[in-house]
Amino acid sequence: MNTTKLVLRACAIGVTILALAAPSRAAILYTAPAETGQGKVPGTMWCALVNTSSSPITVTMDGLNYKGEVVDSSGELVVAAGAGPTRGLSNGSIYCRFTVSTSVKRVVAGAFYSRSSDDKLVSFVPAQ
Repeated sequence: MNTTKLVLRACAIGVTILALAAPSRAAILYTAPAETGQGKVPGTMWCALVNTSSSPITVTMDGLNYKGEVVDSSGELVVAAGAGPTRGLSNGSIYCRFTVSTSVKRVVAGAFYSRSSDDKLVSFVPAQ
């Protein structure tokens, strides 16, 4: 085997090892906090996400309170390509946090807020 082929093969093996050793990073998206417009926490907050990639992803949808504490969570969900789970979060949740196993460019996410007094949709806040 000549030296050029040996160097190319060693480089290919090195790149493969580096790719396998690179840590996978979760992407995190947040919505802005919202309220009913009457100075009250909404009755229900619906966290919604759509997987726009061509492969399944893993997502956790958390509801956070004013202190940034997780007060409700979906747990880890596997979302098929093109699918979109929606989860109603309460317990004082005022904004959503989405932790996804892919790039934020491959998901569309946001929160719907409704009043409990009349079940009216109050607002939608996209996640960034």
